[in-house]
Amino acid sequence: EQALLGSLARYEAIMGANHWASRSILSGLARVYRDTGRFEEALALHEKCRQMVLVNRSATHPDYAAELMNLATTRMFQGRDDLAEVEV
Repeated sequence: EQALLGSLARYEAIMGANHWASRSILSGLARVYRDTGRFEEALALHEKCRQMVLVNRSATHPDYAAELMNLATTRMFQGRDDLAEVEV
């Protein structure tokens, strides 16, 4: 977590807080949060990543599908399969 946060801080200082390429760091951090049971934090970051894809690419871009899958997977880890189906 600390390594990703440090990388994110350095990257944002150079490229800006919402730069497209920071999405991969945010997504990795969200997976760390998911895997450690911090589901709400993970969902918030995955949602931010999804929005970044929409703004910088489109809903038909493969990265958009990947972020939907990340949201659904986090819901499944959370035990909320009912919401996972809606998001995918």
